[in-house]
Amino acid sequence: MKKLFVVLAAVLLLAIMACSSSKGDDVSSGNIGSAGGTIVSSDKNATLNVPAGALSNDTTISIAESTEGDPPGAIAFSYIFTPDGLTFNSAVTVSLKYNTELIPEGINETDLQLAYAQDGNWVPLANSTVDTTNHIISAPTNHFSTYATTCGTPLPYNSDPLSLRRLK
Repeated sequence: MKKLFVVLAAVLLLAIMACSSSKGDDVSSGNIGSAGGTIVSSDKNATLNVPAGALSNDTTISIAESTEGDPPGAIAFSYIFTPDGLTFNSAVTVSLKYNTELIPEGINETDLQLAYAQDGNWVPLANSTVDTTNHIISAPTNHFSTYATTCGTPLPYNSDPLSLRRLK
């Protein structure tokens, strides 16, 4: 009876562990200081480039897939960059990979924009650049938020949590 209990407990523990992993659990973190640096998400689809002087002090920075839902028509998952509200002395560059198969008909790949979540909306960042060869969109920003690739129109935040898209 004792062996059966141990086996059942082990099976239950494995089942709990298998079910506990979800979107947002994979977090990439690194310490960046005044010399600058780069952090890449664990799935390799989000990158932050911090130039020298953008931070005055060593800061632990993290990137994770957002669990808040993606904007309608998202071309990839949204990512949250933390610590929340961090601002920089000079612009940093956020880059996200996107899936060309998810671009709506009638939208040119070059029209995609990086957007951030603010006050319940997705707000496109100015000066987004699209690398159509590597399918990466980048934009400078001076603050942290949740970022996503969009078609450039301000969209309601978290309005379509079922629109989660995986890169293929």
